Amino acid sequence: MKSLSLPLLAALALAAPALASPPPLPVAITFLPGSADAEAMREDLIEAGWFGRTASTLDPGAVAACAGKDAACVRALTHPTRGKTAPEVIVLLAPEGGKTRMTCVGPGETSRDPVKQSVLIDLAVRARDDRDKAAGCIISAAAESGW
Repeated sequence: MKSLSLPLLAALALAAPALASPPPLPVAITFLPGSADAEAMREDLIEAGWFGRTASTLDPGAVAACAGKDAACVRALTHPTRGKTAPEVIVLLAPEGGKTRMTCVGPGETSRDPVKQSVLIDLAVRARDDRDKAAGCIISAAAESGW
């Protein structure tokens, strides 16, 4: 059996940090309306390393008052958080054709990328492709913070 040479092992050891996954993004994520499926999706995103466990600083009552309203209602809540280290993102959930429309609203005055910030997923199944779409939606909304 051949063994790895010492220079090759040293090169692999030096390259290992560069190959490591980036740290989770500090984003406070609130789903509206909240549900067991939405909470499971949040956990999937955290466990996959997309986001850390960042607590929201928004008033839960004010967030709940936006249920069933348009993005302008939640944008008014998230906008004052612009420039914070951990941006606030509210994810509006609405049924659409047997799936769920996720509209991600960040702290900017307008959506950074309306196409990326509104995705159709199967929230109950939480397939990897849907998880990746959800992560992209949230990251695009969080980028409104000026990261």
